Amino acid sequence: KWVGIFYWTWHRPNADGPNDNTKLIASANGGATVNWPTNSAPYHWGEPELGYYIMTDPFVIRKHASMLVDAGIDVILFDTTNSPFTWKDEYEALCREYTAMRAEGARTPYIGFITPFWQPTEVLQQLWNDLYKPGLWKDVWFTWEGKPFILVDPAFVKDPEMLAFFTIRKPMPDYWLGPNGPDQWSWLEVYPQHVFKNSRGEAEQMSVGVGQNALPNTPGPAPMSDKRGAMGRSWHNGAKDPSPDAVNLGLNFEEQWTRAMEVNPSFIFVTGWNEWVAGRYTEWSTYKDSDCYYPGGLFVDEYTQEYSRDCEPMRGGHTDNYYYQLASWVRKFKGVRERPLATGPSAVAVDGAFDEWAAVTPEYRDTIGDVTHRAHVGYGNVMYTNDTGRNDFVIAKAAYDEKNLYFFVQTLKPITPHTDPNWMLLLIDADRDAKTGWLGYDFVVNLGTLSDQKTTIKAWRDGKWENVGETGYRVNGNGMELNVPRHLIGQPDGKPAFDFHWADNIQGFTDVSELGVNGDSAPNRRWNYRFEVK
Repeated sequence: KWVGIFYWTWHRPNADGPNDNTKLIASANGGATVNWPTNSAPYHWGEPELGYYIMTDPFVIRKHASMLVDAGIDVILFDTTNSPFTWKDEYEALCREYTAMRAEGARTPYIGFITPFWQPTEVLQQLWNDLYKPGLWKDVWFTWEGKPFILVDPAFVKDPEMLAFFTIRKPMPDYWLGPNGPDQWSWLEVYPQHVFKNSRGEAEQMSVGVGQNALPNTPGPAPMSDKRGAMGRSWHNGAKDPSPDAVNLGLNFEEQWTRAMEVNPSFIFVTGWNEWVAGRYTEWSTYKDSDCYYPGGLFVDEYTQEYSRDCEPMRGGHTDNYYYQLASWVRKFKGVRERPLATGPSAVAVDGAFDEWAAVTPEYRDTIGDVTHRAHVGYGNVMYTNDTGRNDFVIAKAAYDEKNLYFFVQTLKPITPHTDPNWMLLLIDADRDAKTGWLGYDFVVNLGTLSDQKTTIKAWRDGKWENVGETGYRVNGNGMELNVPRHLIGQPDGKPAFDFHWADNIQGFTDVSELGVNGDSAPNRRWNYRFEVK
């Protein structure tokens, strides 16, 4: 089973903007008009968690790659449907970074392209000349049936060398009609989505969308900003859910995934990850801005939080809900490995000699090389900086005996001094309940060390961390071990069961973005390691 996601490299340097529709509409204060800027920048439907970035930013490329592979995404499919643009500088920057990440031991998705639906010749030729013919970055090419994969109408592929080189599938633009032959793929459809079969008659592919710029019972695409109501994030069961928080729940996405799971094809194409922007028009196709919520505000593919289709986490709003919904469905579709269990009690001497840990299983792993610092411009030439990356987690382990839980963590390089702020934090979800604690974490170790061998244990109470005890720890080179008395976290006896998470140099305890943006986390973001005993 394979899952790909639509990915946009079109975020390029622009001295203007950012133009954020959510903020622009809010500034209208309920009035009948919006003061739309007239600069050259496109319009964001909201603010990405990583800011209004451009796609040559290594920090962004690496964060995306880690998030996507953690979610089980196999391939990102670049949008090159707007001829003649291939966004070469941007996809080259991404390929360079992916190659470097793989050399460091990290994983990345593979890459592929979806070309223009009607006149792909110029774009295809550019991709052939610039990437495929010279064989650049072939280790990250997505292959299907043993050949590099591309979405292009084969009627326009005249070169025998190209025909022999690629596995080709014809991209179908329409949301309603479905396939009119074999070996075609969908990128977005309204519910219930069609099944796209290969020439062998196998159910090869289906699309799953977060939202669709379509109107009920109206053929073809429509503006997301049409006031009759496009099929946004809250659309399901043939209507928009009116509840105030429906936009945060992924109802449209859920309905589409459920349909795809009923068929269980080989490949699911998700739309999408990071489109974010759209142009503003007064008329498009048969539609005019008088059909839309505000004069001058006709937006086709993206408009607001409700009328958009990105899974990438946003600042505020639904934060990373759609990311975890994506990951959940990918796991249901592809399956997961059986969770490894601890084998039994293993007392560990907290002495800075880590030999005893060699026999302890399981070994929990983290992304390597994800403490990259950031210094890169975004839209509007805004300089984005982030130098919080410090200790790069590599592996972690846990053990227990009658009185204590024991933890070990290893970093890529020697661990920095214990006097550093927010240093080597161990977060524990003792009740495995996301509704309690800070983001589910009930206890934190090391939030205030007492010496180079003694540290604190704190509990989340009434919106802040309070001291509940002390414990010992040792650091030796790039390794650290510590113990936590079991009674302090409410597991005094029996087989312990808990989730845990390491974080270094987060900048506070505010919202979910801390674990995704600042310092390093093991595992990434709000993922946890689960400790259970056989």
